[in-house]
Amino acid sequence: MIKTFANFEDFKKNARQLGLEVDLSELFSIEIAFLETYGQFVLVSIKDYAKESSGGGGGNLILGDNILVLSEKDSFLYSRNKAFGEEDYKLFKHTLQKQYGEPTVLTFLALREVLNSYLNAFNAMDQKIDDLERKYDAEDAEQTTVRLRRLTNKVEDLANLLIILEERKIKQVYTGLIAYDYDLLKSRAQHLLDRCRNHLGQLRDIQTEAETKQSRQSMTHLQTLSTSIKRITALVVVVFVTLLIAINFEIAAKYFPDLQSSASYANFLIVDVLAVAVLLFFFRRNSWV
Repeated sequence: MIKTFANFEDFKKNARQLGLEVDLSELFSIEIAFLETYGQFVLVSIKDYAKESSGGGGGNLILGDNILVLSEKDSFLYSRNKAFGEEDYKLFKHTLQKQYGEPTVLTFLALREVLNSYLNAFNAMDQKIDDLERKYDAEDAEQTTVRLRRLTNKVEDLANLLIILEERKIKQVYTGLIAYDYDLLKSRAQHLLDRCRNHLGQLRDIQTEAETKQSRQSMTHLQTLSTSIKRITALVVVVFVTLLIAINFEIAAKYFPDLQSSASYANFLIVDVLAVAVLLFFFRRNSWV
């Protein structure tokens, strides 16, 4: 008998009536995929991305819980986002009649929907990465990297769980009954995992390129600033030396009247011009002007 529940209390009550005496609510605190056997029952817990709220990096991705209680005769699923109907089971009507057919089909359908939620989350992030390539934003890039890394871990958990189930480490799920569909599901999960890893590398490349570009721009600005400072310094030195010569000449002329002649002023101008010429030659040689 297959049952799906959107209310967790009803789910716990029905599982307890079957004889499963464990605290199922503790599974909410487990981030990784969980698979364990308890007597005649198997517990499977895996989280999907149930929904998105607005925000950078493809939205704020919120995890949804999926808990399966499986036995040979009874198969229960708790999920607030999944309710399978006749259309979902139609392709597996013959499989459902076989031993372990019901837990196998329910597990397959649940994991397929989990994978679909991961694909939806990935597509949103993929679009965000394209946007970052066109217009880079450091904060968005960091947020997207964190979310994509988290998604990659979830997809990897799913891929590993699919392999464990295929190896028939628990008898309640016999993937050989739906070998073709299961192989497709496993291939899709592995393909998504590869894409997630590739996109993490792409994000790193985008960030590195942006940081390199920013460093080059900073160096250019520093060089421009350094050149401007050199030119201002050269101008200040030239003006200061000119003023210093003029002040000294004026003081000397005040106490030595002989210096107040046309020849003295001409000599002063020559000294002043020579001083400026020497300074300009020095600054020019050192690329300050």
